[in-house]
Amino acid sequence: MVAARAGVGEARRRRALPARPGLLGEFERVKRLARSVVVLCDHCDTLAGIRVCLACDVRIKDAAEAVPSEKVSPSGGALRSGYVHAECANEVRRAR
Repeated sequence: MVAARAGVGEARRRRALPARPGLLGEFERVKRLARSVVVLCDHCDTLAGIRVCLACDVRIKDAAEAVPSEKVSPSGGALRSGYVHAECANEVRRAR
């Protein structure tokens, strides 16, 4: 719950930032705000007990069909913790 509140504070801070000069500056500002929104959505899902596949963004309904993302990453360590559908894990491996 504390992390979710911190995420809300960060999103509010980023939303209040003034527009930056130039297209690249504004792109960076909006990208940071978008990251905050994604983090808030992840916190909401976590608090609600919802698991969403990191590969396809579809809800994982049955825990038996989920694979921890650490086991899917080719380097052995995932960039984001979470779960993927077993079939999405197989698709990712074949695509690489």
